[in-house]
Amino acid sequence: MPLRQKALAILLSVGLIILIFELVRRRKLREEYSWLWMLTGVVVFVLAIWHNLLLSISRLLGIALPASTIFLFGVFFSHTDQSVFFGKDFNSC
Repeated sequence: MPLRQKALAILLSVGLIILIFELVRRRKLREEYSWLWMLTGVVVFVLAIWHNLLLSISRLLGIALPASTIFLFGVFFSHTDQSVFFGKDFNSC
C-alpha cells in the first residue's frame, strides 16, 4: 500500500477512535453502541499497520486493492452498528 494511503487510513482510524471517546464523554453516543464503532477503528488501524495481514485478507476475499479491503471492513462494521441501533429502537416500540 502506498505510504500516502497508509497514512490516511491510520489517521482516519485514530480520528474515529478519538471521536467515539469524545461522543461518549459528552453523552452524544450511548456506551452500548460505541463498542462496535471502536472495533471498526481498531480493525482499520490494525489493517493499515499490518500490511501482510491486509494483503492476505485481500487475496482471500479476491479483492485487488488492499485499500478497498480497509474500506470494506469500515462499511461492514458501520452497517452492522446501524442494524444493532435500529434493531433495539424497533424492539422498544
